[in-house]
Amino acid sequence: MKAFFHRKIIQGVLFVIITIILLIININTIQAALPSIESNLGPEDEIFDDLYLQGNEVTVAGKVHGMLFVIGEKIVIESSAQIDNDIFLLGRNIQIEQNATLSGNLFVGGQNVVVRAPVDRNLAVASATLELSPNANIGRNLFFAGFHIIQLKVSSIQENLYAGCYQISINGTVEKNLRVSAVSVEINGDVKGNAEVAIDASGDDEGIRIWLPYMQQFKIPDLLPIGLQVGDQARIEGQLIYTSAKSLEENLRNLPIGGVVENISNPETMQKDGKDKVVIKNPFVLRLIRMLRQLVGFLLFAIIGWKYGKRYISEASEYAINKPLNSLGVGFISVLVVNLGALVFFFLIILVSVLLLIFTLNQLGNSLFFLGLAVIVLSLLLFGIIATYISKFVLAYWAGGWVLNKFQYTKENKDVWGLLVGIFLYLILNVIPIFGWILGVLVTLIGLGAIWFTLQKHDQTGILPDFE
Repeated sequence: MKAFFHRKIIQGVLFVIITIILLIININTIQAALPSIESNLGPEDEIFDDLYLQGNEVTVAGKVHGMLFVIGEKIVIESSAQIDNDIFLLGRNIQIEQNATLSGNLFVGGQNVVVRAPVDRNLAVASATLELSPNANIGRNLFFAGFHIIQLKVSSIQENLYAGCYQISINGTVEKNLRVSAVSVEINGDVKGNAEVAIDASGDDEGIRIWLPYMQQFKIPDLLPIGLQVGDQARIEGQLIYTSAKSLEENLRNLPIGGVVENISNPETMQKDGKDKVVIKNPFVLRLIRMLRQLVGFLLFAIIGWKYGKRYISEASEYAINKPLNSLGVGFISVLVVNLGALVFFFLIILVSVLLLIFTLNQLGNSLFFLGLAVIVLSLLLFGIIATYISKFVLAYWAGGWVLNKFQYTKENKDVWGLLVGIFLYLILNVIPIFGWILGVLVTLIGLGAIWFTLQKHDQTGILPDFE
């Protein structure tokens, strides 16, 4: 039974990856079939092919006997809509209205997503919030990455639910297994299989509460209590496998039928079953959850980076494509310089502080030490953000633009959507073992080098050295 479950997980993960890759490979075929409709599909319209829609407010109310690809500020799939194949939606506010007929897989990237209609196959969502209304019946698996997800009563997921998020509230039914990595998990519904919950509860939630007023512009709801809460009405027919730095304690009000397995000592890679045998977690699912959680950080820094450095990202992309080897070498040098420089600067601060203490300048020595330490920490933090996120945007911007050009997308905000599409492609490829790691290193180093060349171009005072 365990092996069968693991095979189903692998099949689900591979299905998502292969479907998206096939979409990219077959771009030319899809592009040739695009009809002239640009922003809406009326209830009387019927398309016997794949369809691409774009606009600020996109409404789909007719029938599509093929795949549907939609980019827009607000996207609404009306109750009268009928889509016979897979659906790809990318926008800010996305609503799937009750009684809409969705016969394929549904892939969604956005800010706030509400699903009120059944989805015959898999649902994959990356968003700030996701709401599954009572009439939402997911025919197979649900994959979610974001901040908040709530499944209302009566709503059901016919197979498994996988989520990487800050908080999740389950009030409906999961017919098979629940696998979640989050800070806050609330279970008040039914889980017919195992509930595997990984809680990051090593600290408090004061930091996120400070940012919550700013995040409410993204319609983030109130925060749930940290940890796992299993309510009186919850029913878990399999095992509850709980991974955290803290014990369940009084949070478990309803004992699962299959028992409880607490995994406190090694929360990252393994768990214990009822017979105290060590069971290694499925690596494919671990990579998928990691990808979903990374997506949240990439989207956040993409918004900030685009707002304050749109011109620099496009210029750095040109350097990366025109001078990839030069950018790779400069990126490698920059990593060495920053890390070795921080180490040398740290020892220098210690030396100077000790000399000041010897000459009884205690206050000056202490101030210099802590000030220098703060500068080192802030510098490494800034470089870490650039290396982890911003450097990826350089090639992601080019790759996403290439994909949109294949779709002949020439509408407003093409550059923004190109960056987002490129980020999605990078995260998908980064999941592949070994290849993903090599790709990540190359993309990071080339991106750092291209950023260096761009800053050097705008260096009016000539402070930065010329590596050309």
